[in-house]
Amino acid sequence: MKYVIGVDGGGTKTEAVLLTTDGEIVSYVEKGPSNHHNVGIEKARKTVEEACLEVVRKAGVSSRDVEIVVASMAGLDCSLDFKALEEAMAGFPIGRIILVHDSMAALYATNAGGESAIIIAGTGSSTAGINSRGEYARAGGWGYLLADEGSGFYIAKKGVVAALMEYEGRGPSTLITKLLMERLNAKTPDEIIWHVYTKGMSIVEFAKLAPLVTEAARNGDKVAIGILCDAARELANTLGGVIRKLRMVDDEFPIGLIGGVFKAGELITNPLKDEIKKLAPRAYLTSPRFPPVAGACLIALEKIGVRLTGDILRSVEETLKKNV
Repeated sequence: MKYVIGVDGGGTKTEAVLLTTDGEIVSYVEKGPSNHHNVGIEKARKTVEEACLEVVRKAGVSSRDVEIVVASMAGLDCSLDFKALEEAMAGFPIGRIILVHDSMAALYATNAGGESAIIIAGTGSSTAGINSRGEYARAGGWGYLLADEGSGFYIAKKGVVAALMEYEGRGPSTLITKLLMERLNAKTPDEIIWHVYTKGMSIVEFAKLAPLVTEAARNGDKVAIGILCDAARELANTLGGVIRKLRMVDDEFPIGLIGGVFKAGELITNPLKDEIKKLAPRAYLTSPRFPPVAGACLIALEKIGVRLTGDILRSVEETLKKNV
């Protein structure tokens, strides 16, 4: 029996799945973050390697039977990122490893490589698309310093800034202030600054403040609602570059929504729908059929010449429910 491994490495967690060449998922593991911008090159490689070794060990199979590993990685934003991570992966102990941008796995998770687009909005954010001619493009994903508009980090930052502006009398009253103080055990709003800088919050920890903005929005807070609407506009604007570049404006295609930001539900999807209608009227928002790690598995199968038939996709879907 031969196997492939799909890996989804992000800013919050790293998932690995082992499956047979006929699409049967055998085992699954989850490890910590592996975005090399956040954790470093060596830590990223170590996390991916540990995930692959463990997923094989968990299934009780030989690593020699793994034909290929496709690692879908956040943070592969330019050719230098690919070069650095590919060099770090030299001598990888299992099979032949291929690195792809995490947006590619998300596209396969949405429509198995068919015409589609995706918006990833987790700790960071990025967008991508594949048109009917098989052409691929992506936008965003430059990291929290340069971009990541509409991401968890972006929303959290907007929320913290709103709280501090209220405290200084420069902004309107917002429930976000109270929720942040409770979360951080701060006695006054200015103590939030100490938690961010002096205590040294990580990027991931900071992004985890975003749900407080959602909570405030659900309670009718106008500032919080405005932040989520702003995030939706930014995500749509980023995807707009992809849609225009791939000449998909007049096409009908699904847009898969991936990442924790979309747990806000209609508070972000409704304004996002309004913006998407302006860009591509026939496009529609959807939840991907598979999680991104399964998208990486589908790419792995294609890389070894397996055609993604309906039977293969159903096998992945059915065995995914049993193992993940």
